[in-house]
Amino acid sequence: MKFFESNAYAESIGSFIKETKNNTSVREVAFPKFLVSFFKEHEKNELDKKEWLGDKWFYGKNHKHEDDFVFTQRNGKAMYVSTPSQWSAEFSEKHDLRKITFHGLRHTNTTILISEGIGYCWHLERLRTCQNFHHNGFLHPCPQV
Repeated sequence: MKFFESNAYAESIGSFIKETKNNTSVREVAFPKFLVSFFKEHEKNELDKKEWLGDKWFYGKNHKHEDDFVFTQRNGKAMYVSTPSQWSAEFSEKHDLRKITFHGLRHTNTTILISEGIGYCWHLERLRTCQNFHHNGFLHPCPQV
């Protein structure tokens, strides 16, 4: 999956698509094989919704399938920026899980991978950061994972 734009919100204009925060945010991310079938099924469901809605479907900026959003509202428009976080909080509460933000998952993932011996330099590249993880509180202290 390639990331080259960002969904944002401003009270004065509502939701809008903008360029990423910086050039290092433009990147391609590989998915594990087990997720490929999930995304293919999701794409099939999105195509079914498009067919059902016809000209009421909101296509991406160039009115092409390739410009569509991966996760959408019922009409193809981009989700409201807080929708994933709200869903995650509700899911966590329903299943009695500790609440953690999506950004917090980034820190947790890094902590787990480093505890598994994945190299420090790999994280600098993968997370697109030059921060010193230890001095900026990026890593979480935790018992053996």
